[in-house]
Amino acid sequence: RNTSRSLQTGEYEAGITSSDQVFAFSRFVEPTTGNPVVIIANLGDQEVTTNVEFSKRMVSRPWFQTQEDGYSLYDVFGDPNAFILGRETGADTWMIENLTLEPGEVLTLGFNVLLSNEEKAIPASLELAQNYPNPFNPSTTISFTLPQATQATLSVYDVTGRLVEVLINEHRSSGQHRVTFDASRLASGMYFYRLEAGEQVKTQKMMLIK
Repeated sequence: RNTSRSLQTGEYEAGITSSDQVFAFSRFVEPTTGNPVVIIANLGDQEVTTNVEFSKRMVSRPWFQTQEDGYSLYDVFGDPNAFILGRETGADTWMIENLTLEPGEVLTLGFNVLLSNEEKAIPASLELAQNYPNPFNPSTTISFTLPQATQATLSVYDVTGRLVEVLINEHRSSGQHRVTFDASRLASGMYFYRLEAGEQVKTQKMMLIK
């Protein structure tokens, strides 16, 4: 996230946002990588949570990531492992939902190409990433990586240790996976998500703020 970058709007084509304070642009090619880049800027004086919609023609490739191969968006100036996922909203449109920007914040997003199973670097041990976004409202994405194909269970618990929801309980292939957690029916607070894969267990915490 970069608050100092100037916008040369002549090089971009505008997207549509649900806030009159937020402006979104899509540039077809980023010079250093050759990949498309999306610029989203909050030019107001208040924090804004907004939806951002682009035509498929503007971004030229899907944002959402499939279980195996696909694409996602990452923050060029922030955490490269904190993916921002969009979804298809129509025959010609893609959308990022519930994106929160601070006053004056400019978010520069680049496309992350996910490799095929044959090309993926498989870790030696189980990996469970921090959910994104965090804090979140009402949904967030949980990413994990399996060193080998195995039965995997991803569960969510509240602070009392009560099981809230089982997100997956199935056999998964080795490599990276992502699961969306929708907490619309839950109260604000701290929650824990626990991944069990074979004999390995990992746990992370996340914050729901409504």
